[in-house]
Amino acid sequence: MMDFEQKVNSYKLKDFSDEAIKQEFIRRSKCEQYPEKRIVLFGPPGSGKGTQAAKLEYELCSCHISTGDLLREQIRYGTALGVKAKTIMEKGDLVPDDLVIDIIKAKIQTAECEKGVIFDGFPRTVNQAKKLDEMLKERNEKVDSVFNFNIEQ
Repeated sequence: MMDFEQKVNSYKLKDFSDEAIKQEFIRRSKCEQYPEKRIVLFGPPGSGKGTQAAKLEYELCSCHISTGDLLREQIRYGTALGVKAKTIMEKGDLVPDDLVIDIIKAKIQTAECEKGVIFDGFPRTVNQAKKLDEMLKERNEKVDSVFNFNIEQ
């Protein structure tokens, strides 16, 4: 299976216009001025977390972590963690917190997440929040901001 780095490296410069390359260079140059951030977005489905996460991801050169997307990615790439998650999900069970944390830990260590992380709907439980704090503490990091998307139904 192709991982993120292989996918990125498969692109050729000729696939992009000079203007697109210039704009991306300018965007990335601006990203250098921003400190690393770890941001948590909370809210019900459809509240706009994913939309705002994508905007923050682009502006801050951070990576967007949605646990559902991340689990599907791990399964699609056939990673050891993805195989474990798939087995559990096929039984109709919820993926345990420790496995979710391991998958997130592996993700935030990638080059894609070098400038920070936007957690979309994670953590969902007190246990996940404690595990996230422990994981970040091991890296001498902490959650910098939390946004709660409170919408009227």
